Amino acid sequence: MKNLIKCGIILLFALLIFWAGYTVGQNKTVEGLSDEGDSITFYAQIKEINGNSMLVSGLKENDVNFRSEFYLYITSNTKLEWHFTDIALSDFVPGQNISVTFSGEVQETYPAQIKSVNKICLLDDTNPALDRVETSSVKTYYMIADELGKTEQSLPYLTLLDKENFVFSYDILNSYIPTGTYEIADGELVASDKEKSCQYVFDVVDKNTLKFRKEKSADVSLIRKDMEIEITDGALFEQKNSEEKR
Repeated sequence: MKNLIKCGIILLFALLIFWAGYTVGQNKTVEGLSDEGDSITFYAQIKEINGNSMLVSGLKENDVNFRSEFYLYITSNTKLEWHFTDIALSDFVPGQNISVTFSGEVQETYPAQIKSVNKICLLDDTNPALDRVETSSVKTYYMIADELGKTEQSLPYLTLLDKENFVFSYDILNSYIPTGTYEIADGELVASDKEKSCQYVFDVVDKNTLKFRKEKSADVSLIRKDMEIEITDGALFEQKNSEEKR
């Protein structure tokens, strides 16, 4: 009888260990990624979009845990932005670079799955909203990277939307992009960002070329200097259309 009770206890103990292991396996998350309640941001490139899900590939600049592929699930609570401008899921296309902010668990499948996506920001210098604007008066000046002896990546650019409004993009990882009004006088183009109470100054070299005046302008430092091209004093910006830039 004692042996029977002993065997029963051993069997019960073994079943408890098996159940615990199964439960842990079912709820396994990627180690070190996110505890419930935390918010984490990483950077990725869109590979596929299917309905309300998005397959992305983490950029090499991320922590090692975020360099693989992830499935993102977009819900009505997921905020979609391009530099503080709300956009729709239909404005995203494969090949674009994004930042992903999420909380909660990451399901360790392959690709890993993130179901609590708080925000997705489009980082590219393409603004989906601009495609819906009359572009006949739009002029975009891209910084000449070769003159600085650097490899072309995502170029800083200044866009003049019309005769008085501008967009100035110099850091795709910065969540804020300067916008406002500009004026040209005495050979200078002065772009004033009213929200930040600052300005960016360019010498007008000719109708297609501007020269950045760093000493007269607000700070344009990069968040990650290893990822992008830094604007130096005297950097030239040349007007090009999108086809020429590519």
